[in-house]
Amino acid sequence: MKLKVFLLIGLHAFYFAQSFTGPSNYLGDKMLTVLGENKGSAAAREFKNFWLLDAKYRNANSGIKLNINSKTGDVTSIFIAGEDMLVDSIPFMKFTSKLPLGLTLNDDTAVMDSKLGQAKKLPEKNAFRFHKKNIFVEVTYANIKKGKISSLKFSAEPKPPVPVKVYASIEKNPPVVVTENKPVPPRVLTAPTSENEKKSASMMPPLKKAILEVFNANRESAFYSIKTEERTARNFWNYRYTYNTKLKIPGEMYDMLYSFPFITSPLDYVAILKESDVYDKSFETTYHYYEKQLLESFPASDGWVSSCISNGSKAKLSDLALHNDKYGGIVLDYSENPKGRHVLYLRFLLYDN
Repeated sequence: MKLKVFLLIGLHAFYFAQSFTGPSNYLGDKMLTVLGENKGSAAAREFKNFWLLDAKYRNANSGIKLNINSKTGDVTSIFIAGEDMLVDSIPFMKFTSKLPLGLTLNDDTAVMDSKLGQAKKLPEKNAFRFHKKNIFVEVTYANIKKGKISSLKFSAEPKPPVPVKVYASIEKNPPVVVTENKPVPPRVLTAPTSENEKKSASMMPPLKKAILEVFNANRESAFYSIKTEERTARNFWNYRYTYNTKLKIPGEMYDMLYSFPFITSPLDYVAILKESDVYDKSFETTYHYYEKQLLESFPASDGWVSSCISNGSKAKLSDLALHNDKYGGIVLDYSENPKGRHVLYLRFLLYDN
């Protein structure tokens, strides 16, 4: 009996040691090796098993979360909770294990500078970005003076496109490099350089052009390039951190960027088409007006898939959703809050940068 007990203890000790010294040890700098990996890769699976991540690639008790590109399935960043906090309405506990790049959650700005080099101030309050060893580190402080870190995010430099074939033009034009890479943003979003491009842009319906600018603003700068001053007016959702924008959707009452639930949360964009304390016929008129324009501007022939989303048997209007693998999704959304206020708005389903 004693021999069995000793054997069991020995086996447990062996497996415990293996889990922290073998190839599945994802602590410190080894954590960074998962960046850029596909979630189906062996490394990503080992990382997930080591940190006991759930189906959404998070472990709230350990204060860690992987951000996954919804289109490619690649790991884009590692989120670390620097304190007990809410992340997507889920209570996260403070991360207590070994961090990459020799960092600790007690490092103030001076220590961070000494370890990572000069920082770039981000638009969010008390947030900084560092760049070291091909890794970007975003540090958000709950209190800069006390050096209290709220969160860390580690992400890798994007991989350069790999040339596949090169074709030389007979007319002595420069070679054209064809790459197998992520879908190229629509050219109409950049300034037209030829007469044909100018004509094409000028002929595009205003609503379509404005919506494509929304997708482009997210892709290029996560909306920071269009963010202006803070909003003071109330909004349907009572979001606290809201901002005006440089974009305008034709016919909108107003549009805004918002961070929810924290000021450091990623920005999202909505355009409010109609909002009122009373539901009347004008909501249906406005809904069908935009419904017609959306279906005409984003047809199935261009890769858009439309669907009707029921809001329940008591809802006055259903939602219209359009999706395209190149861009993301557009939803013509009707909602009514518990206080009886009604809203019709455009919201967007956006891919991670």
